[in-house]
Amino acid sequence: MKLGADDAEPDYSYLSWFAMLFSAGMGIGLMFFGVAEPIFHYTAPPVGQGSTLEAARQAMVITFFHWGLHAWAIYIVVGLALAYFSFRHNLPLTVRSGSIRFSGNVSTARSETPSTSLRCSEQCLVSRHRWVWESCR
Repeated sequence: MKLGADDAEPDYSYLSWFAMLFSAGMGIGLMFFGVAEPIFHYTAPPVGQGSTLEAARQAMVITFFHWGLHAWAIYIVVGLALAYFSFRHNLPLTVRSGSIRFSGNVSTARSETPSTSLRCSEQCLVSRHRWVWESCR
């Protein structure tokens, strides 16, 4: 999927992009949650007694689960949507820019007011609901 214009060339290699994305995603998470999350789950596990050897094992399993592939899949989907609509359609780098796929209204995605953002979300939900309703007939 090309994110820039049709004649645009990439500024960075795939390896550089991967390194930047990995650093940004892991940087803040590991600085804070790298220590805080296992300790939290160790002292107050969801199941069983806290501050035990079993709680320590369970804390590490939960932490690895939270930082696994499914979390990265969410980051990738959101990042691709933001990049695609920002670089390919010259829309602002906001989540609401992705709503033009559902509402079909580019001017709504370009505006900057909160009320327009609410209307955009409403349009997205209404058009999505209408599509689901019509496909069920």
